[in-house]
Amino acid sequence: MTRHPIRAILLAFAAAVLTCPRVAAVEPVDMSLSENIAVPAIAKRSKEKVKSRMTSLRRELSKAGFTVTTLREGEVIMASVSADKLFAPNSIELKSSAGAVLDRLTTIVTSPGDYKILVAVHTDDTGDDIYADNITGDRANAIDDYLTRLSGRDSINLIPYGLGRDEPLVDNNSIKSRRTNRRVEIYIVPDENLAKSR
Repeated sequence: MTRHPIRAILLAFAAAVLTCPRVAAVEPVDMSLSENIAVPAIAKRSKEKVKSRMTSLRRELSKAGFTVTTLREGEVIMASVSADKLFAPNSIELKSSAGAVLDRLTTIVTSPGDYKILVAVHTDDTGDDIYADNITGDRANAIDDYLTRLSGRDSINLIPYGLGRDEPLVDNNSIKSRRTNRRVEIYIVPDENLAKSR
């Protein structure tokens, strides 16, 4: 019998921990939209700086014609725009005039490490689920491609979501309401550099 039973128990526990398989951290591209909106957490010392930065961005995007709301007590911005401003009906190609809208995001896409960008594209109930999923996914990818080129880098911290027709804002009972449901939501989430800054 060992003279130091607590030490033996601690050594056995440490050995078990070291031999356990490690669970890999979940990558942002594997997270749902709501999970990505929730992370990273903002360090307490950074909260005021983040909220101030987001307030300025909210003003800029509102002036640019986006409908802007905040989440997480002002730490995250959702800027939405009608999909009709960016895409022709049934098209996955950006309109030539879409640049006038998307170029307003230059400050965000050219600030590496400061922001995570989530692009969620929605549509109305026209067509079946497969069509809705495909068109919104392709449109989200088209926006991703455009914003990546705008950044001047090979890649940016952008995650596209094609959400189909499952999250309407209003009932799809008129042309006007269908237009409301065809929308692009751009979530601007503070990333590690901003979340941990002083």
